[in-house]
Amino acid sequence: AQDAPAHTVHFLGGPDAMGQTFPACCARDAQSSPNRSSHSTASVTTMHRSQSRYMEDATLPHPSSAAGPNVFDCLDCVKASYIPHLTTPWPRQQEFPRCGVQVPSADDAVLAVSHAWQHQAHPDPAGVEGPIISDLIQSATLALKPKGDTVLFYDFLSVSQRPVRRGQSDRTCDETRKFATALGAMPFLFLLADAILHVSDPDNSVIPGEGDIVQVHAIELDRAELAETGDEVRIVGFRDDAQNP
Repeated sequence: AQDAPAHTVHFLGGPDAMGQTFPACCARDAQSSPNRSSHSTASVTTMHRSQSRYMEDATLPHPSSAAGPNVFDCLDCVKASYIPHLTTPWPRQQEFPRCGVQVPSADDAVLAVSHAWQHQAHPDPAGVEGPIISDLIQSATLALKPKGDTVLFYDFLSVSQRPVRRGQSDRTCDETRKFATALGAMPFLFLLADAILHVSDPDNSVIPGEGDIVQVHAIELDRAELAETGDEVRIVGFRDDAQNP
């Protein structure tokens, strides 16, 4: 038996087209760049797909709104059209432009990204996942053919995050509360999305210094904020001079 494709799209929502599989490259623009990474090769596996919801009133909420009470007050869906234009590394939810956030209606297609975090603070510091996700978005949109827009749930862009750079603020009390609520809603959001984009572990070996052992003077860690995660102690932020004179 052949191995399953590295990156796939699974559709949910109706009984038709169950079990059909076709390569995502067939859904891409014929003029796409030939220099795309081989890791962006994917397939589209149609599990369940129905167009009937797109006949409804566009003012109706998307089914994913049932993932939790006021779910879109706690997490964001971002416009898929913004994804190709993001700089590397992608910004946190707190820095993502609000004009790129959209509460989905019944006419929109909601895609949820399932991916691994291989790094402490940022899931994709080298931008390896970006082209993969762009390809999968295009494949899913062409298959779903929504009357409205395509929007994306990607955790780093969709829920508040800890600082990833010096000078960034940690979550506020309100953001921490919303983050906890979002965590409870996420399983149901994935269940109610129109498609799940599965991104298998990409090659992050291009990140300089990854895996290196670094020695620093203790004074350099004076302003570091530490947290215990399992059997590891991690740096989760830095206090500024005003907080730690």
